[in-house]
Amino acid sequence: MNFVLPTCTMLNQVVNLAPVPTATLNSNQTANEQAFNVNINCTAAMPNKVLLATITDSYTPSNINNNGILKNSPSLANRSNVDVQLRDSTDVPLAIGAQSPFYSIPVGSTATTFMKTLKARYYRTLATATPGYVQTQATVSLDYQ
Repeated sequence: MNFVLPTCTMLNQVVNLAPVPTATLNSNQTANEQAFNVNINCTAAMPNKVLLATITDSYTPSNINNNGILKNSPSLANRSNVDVQLRDSTDVPLAIGAQSPFYSIPVGSTATTFMKTLKARYYRTLATATPGYVQTQATVSLDYQ
């Protein structure tokens, strides 16, 4: 027997957040939200399936949370103590380090490409933000049910 299962891929993507004064982050916990689209390309149609995603913090793989927080790179020179938060288009934070539903493919769909809008923004996790650079990176693994 030979089983051929469809696979899905997403291209690497860079999302740039505009610089923000620390005073803005010290009066608000978040700043400079940027929406971006994630394109999912599958080798075959998969109607009535749910794509599950595990989003891993590439710089801090032990970082597991339900608040969508990706930690700033610990090896970055002149780094800020500010992190980045990922949310979906309805403002729900994405789970980091745990598998969760990512995209539902409609019943009867013959499509093989899908788009999901996400949002990234600076997130102050400590009492006071410090000036410096912020760089995060995530790895997304897809599975489907």
